[in-house]
Amino acid sequence: MVARGHQVTVNRNVEFIRTIVERQPYTLDGVDVIAEPDASPTVNDLVDAADVIVSHMGDRHRGARIAELALKPSVRMVHGTPLPPDMTADLVVFNSHWIIPRGFEGRHIVCHPPVPPAEFATTPGDRITLVNLHKMKGGYVFDRLTRGMPDHLFLGVDGGYGRSKIVPRRPNVQIVPSTTNMRDDVYRHTRILLMPSLNESWGMVGVEAMASGIPVIAHPTEGLRECLSYAGIFCDRDDITGWEREIRRLDDPDEWAAASLLARQRSAELDPLPHLERFACTVEALCGS
Repeated sequence: MVARGHQVTVNRNVEFIRTIVERQPYTLDGVDVIAEPDASPTVNDLVDAADVIVSHMGDRHRGARIAELALKPSVRMVHGTPLPPDMTADLVVFNSHWIIPRGFEGRHIVCHPPVPPAEFATTPGDRITLVNLHKMKGGYVFDRLTRGMPDHLFLGVDGGYGRSKIVPRRPNVQIVPSTTNMRDDVYRHTRILLMPSLNESWGMVGVEAMASGIPVIAHPTEGLRECLSYAGIFCDRDDITGWEREIRRLDDPDEWAAASLLARQRSAELDPLPHLERFACTVEALCGS
């Protein structure tokens, strides 16, 4: 939106701000980021000047209430949070098709999370990787595979949230902290990506990995099936034997090359530009731009 000439300001949720440093304003890619209650301009000032209010469905509807009171168009971003029956919005933006409730008649569009392939593409490495060791993301699957396959090298990325993590400490496992440089710190070392998640509304790390032709083995959640499509290798998260079988199948260079080709093809299909254009044009129509 900034690249199209709009002024964009993000107001951070004070509930997640724990230190004075985190409250300091900053600018990222042309977007002004402020934090209440120390923010200047105030939320009221921003709302008065705004043409449209964008908020996430997970913010307990605070953004929508602010927009309603100010008589400003409300855009709600949804990536898995159930829609309440009394939800109101001028536009709902879903991150995948499958999460649209059956019979939903409100004005809506689908915009996949933007993953520019050029920002993530690299030469794959030799590790079998899980991003986020939380049990909901399949930390126990990772743990059992690392124990049962001592002849393979694994990489675990600690993850950005959750206390219920399973961190295997074995000679064939490397653990790295969360990083903002996934290409160099993660995908450059990865040969196969594991996604044994209990739930995924989409699956950005899978799309990021496919930009490098990295095969993805995943639990068949609705989001991952839509996201990975024909390029995904699907296995139930409780079928540990099946996961090991697929990993060993990909030890064959020809099998890995075939899976890698499908991953690159799927990555090319998920070009984010049409989705960004759809979002921008629809929001601009709401505010009369």
